[in-house]
Amino acid sequence: MTKTIFLFLTILSFGTLSTAKTIDIREAIQSGLIRVDPLGNGGHTERCLQLKFENLQKKNLEIFIPAGLIFHTVDTSEQDLIIIQERLLVLEKFQKRSISIYAMCIQASNASPMKDSPFKMGPEAEGNLLTLVHFIDEKNIRTDDAQYAIWAVTDDKRIENIGQPELAIFTAELLGKPVPEYCIRHAAESQPGQSAFQDRPAVIDGIFKYESDMDRKVSFGLYDAAGTLLHEGFADQFQKKGSHKFKFRFEVRHIPKGKYYARLMSDGEVIAELAVEF
Repeated sequence: MTKTIFLFLTILSFGTLSTAKTIDIREAIQSGLIRVDPLGNGGHTERCLQLKFENLQKKNLEIFIPAGLIFHTVDTSEQDLIIIQERLLVLEKFQKRSISIYAMCIQASNASPMKDSPFKMGPEAEGNLLTLVHFIDEKNIRTDDAQYAIWAVTDDKRIENIGQPELAIFTAELLGKPVPEYCIRHAAESQPGQSAFQDRPAVIDGIFKYESDMDRKVSFGLYDAAGTLLHEGFADQFQKKGSHKFKFRFEVRHIPKGKYYARLMSDGEVIAELAVEF
């Protein structure tokens, strides 16, 4: 008999939770159903936003948190955050509960938020930013590439900073810009309180494509505007006539910023080149 009663109560409890009406977090706050205290976890990527919930009702609630919802920092020197992963959260009656949620920054020139920095809920993003965030959520992208894509929209940062090919293509097409042929990887990640975007190129990655009208020996490297070889990729490799492509990578952290050329040479002649700028 005891087991029967326990099973009945378990089923009843599960049924109560599963039938809770789903309510958008903004509607729930405006209706006085819940209280939410948003705080920074320190930093501007990964689960950098903490939401402290309190259910003010004597009933269970299911709260929907949409990707694209913006949170404004109280300290205007720090970055605002945008949620990049939608969530469903069940709150039991009068329950207090905290969650950390995936978010990223939308003001590249501001500082990365400090731990426990207070935030206020803002509006949902619009236009290209909302479209991009939905793509990031759909593809489950949580790396720095997603942050660089967001900054490409919010701050007109370069699409070449995006190392994830599918995301780089999507962002370029969204903004009506050329699809990049190389990626700039930066050296340092900022710490809370420091500038979130740090323009410190460290590595250039790309794919080099070319056509050869004859069999020949070729050399490949990174050159400056004066034609000086700075980095040798390979030298005197035999290549047959036809279409070719290969991946390349150059360390550039000790090279002054500027315009350079990934160049394929044969007997002193430029066969093909790709301009790179960092």
